[in-house]
Amino acid sequence: MYVPSEELKERYVLATQQGVGPDLLMGPNEWVRELADEGVVRPIDPEEYGINAYMPASLTALRYLDEYYGFPMAVYPAALYYNQNLGAAPPKTLDELLAQANADNSVALVPRFIPAYWGIESFGAGLFDPTGKFTLAESGFTEWLTWLSEVSDLPGVILNPDTVALREMYIEGRVTYYVAGPEELDVLAEVMGEDAIGVAPLPSGPAGPSGPLLPVEALMLGTASSAEQTDAALAIARFLTNPQQGTTFMRELAHISANQDVVVDRRIYPVMAGFARQARTAVVLPNSLNRDAFYLLGDRAYANVLAGTLTPEEAVCEFGLDVIELQEYTPE
Repeated sequence: MYVPSEELKERYVLATQQGVGPDLLMGPNEWVRELADEGVVRPIDPEEYGINAYMPASLTALRYLDEYYGFPMAVYPAALYYNQNLGAAPPKTLDELLAQANADNSVALVPRFIPAYWGIESFGAGLFDPTGKFTLAESGFTEWLTWLSEVSDLPGVILNPDTVALREMYIEGRVTYYVAGPEELDVLAEVMGEDAIGVAPLPSGPAGPSGPLLPVEALMLGTASSAEQTDAALAIARFLTNPQQGTTFMRELAHISANQDVVVDRRIYPVMAGFARQARTAVVLPNSLNRDAFYLLGDRAYANVLAGTLTPEEAVCEFGLDVIELQEYTPE
């Protein structure tokens, strides 16, 4: 039975609460908190995953209140697309990116929290430590906003929140570098041709590698299933996330497998290899976050700095105070 994607989560919750829900649900990691709070997904015993089977970050993305919910199937990190027809070479650092950027060799960035998070990690330790503690002071957020503000008027740097317009500019060859995830690959390849597209990790900064957010597609177990059906669902989830299926999905669907045993040979899958390399430094945010409100606060910080309303220091301070209030963090 076909279910429109925008209705899937709500219909799944209702059916499961009525005791007739499906055994498996495929959905994004951002559903984990809500579904776990509703009691409609089953926690997974970590031993079910196997030793070192999946990327650690992909498992962290499914962790909530010290439980794991689901099997990570695929990951979708943003990376740096570049136009090989324009003779572009992927810059390894932000300094190299600026050295290459000019009116005829432009880079397009969406200056909003989710698509531009990667630079925060390039300038610091990120907004959260491995335990989920808010570490704003060490994060690199201020330095990243400062960098964006300083380069925003350069002729080779286009900062615009209109993702569709930037994608069209990349397709038409008006920008050389474009930041996006693998979900856009099919559209780009259909118009530009596969040979025109190159993908590489985003440039590193003074503090180290870039760290884009890591969206994870997971298989989650329903709570309306019998013990027998749950065992069958576990077997299917393990099968669909094994290395053989991961390779098939990469080849046929451009999915980056969360299984660490999937070999991505850059000679055979050069574009997929770029995303796979980026996934190694991608990060996840704690599922304890009120995500929608948190992202809006981050968007406001970017917008205020680039509009000149606030300095980077002021914007980050305001962001931090609002996050503390939103999450009800203690003074410590």
